[in-house]
Amino acid sequence: MAKKCCITCLVVLLVIIIVLGITVGVLINSTPAKLGFADKKFSYGFSLQDLGVADFKIIDIIKGFAALHKFNDASLITNPYSDATASQETFSLFKNSNILSDHKVNCAEVLTAKVVYDNKYLKIFKDTTLAFILNSAIESDKNSNILNEIIFNVKEISITNKDVPHAKIALKLEKNSYPNDAQKKSILDTIINSIIVIVDFDFDVDNNGLITTKNNELLINNGDKFITAIINYQLGDGLDTLRDKVATLFTTMITNIGVIGNATTDSNKVIQGVPTYGKNGVNTGSISFITYNAQ
Repeated sequence: MAKKCCITCLVVLLVIIIVLGITVGVLINSTPAKLGFADKKFSYGFSLQDLGVADFKIIDIIKGFAALHKFNDASLITNPYSDATASQETFSLFKNSNILSDHKVNCAEVLTAKVVYDNKYLKIFKDTTLAFILNSAIESDKNSNILNEIIFNVKEISITNKDVPHAKIALKLEKNSYPNDAQKKSILDTIINSIIVIVDFDFDVDNNGLITTKNNELLINNGDKFITAIINYQLGDGLDTLRDKVATLFTTMITNIGVIGNATTDSNKVIQGVPTYGKNGVNTGSISFITYNAQ
């Protein structure tokens, strides 16, 4: 009798476990919108509806928040620059140019006018140095950086030239630089330290050494659907503006530094003979420029 009772208890327990398992399975694969709590405010003062993820499965929301807590910049910023090293390289590269004065480089000018040197040089800029220059230019001139009130820092530029020249630009958005909507600011400020925006694009260089970009793409946290949904919901068209603006800033900087190509030089890097212009000046990790001069 005791044995029969024990077996009955085990069967009941097994049934309970199975029912609970099925219930949990159904719940985590459902959405807040379907379960009726999408508008429930959490401790931060906003709901899953406010975040823009009310139609995500519960399991995906749990994974999404877990990923935010485990976020690591290093997994997305693969070619960072050192401020100290890049600053020295920038000073050396702009020596004998009109943007170097009082032993300081005015990087903001690479976004406003051509850099003019005292001679025609071949200058090779590493992609890490270009990232530092673009970030410094933006820092110096916030007007070039305001995109629907979105302000960012350039953390990386990576240049490759395999079949087609390609640029990857990694950005970190700044706090307190979002839409005036107080709730959206609160949401974005809560998660902003866990966001890296990547702008990817191919570019072409014509026979005059001038650059044009194409196939511009934008990824948030390497395409993470959960965080992308949140940012898209808060910023809307601002992301498209950000993507296009970053590509434009990059093109403007490159065009103003010089024309892309290669050449024979003397020991002072002064060009000897006739340069060649085009994609031959783009290498993985660097771009070679024929500089502008006053003549």
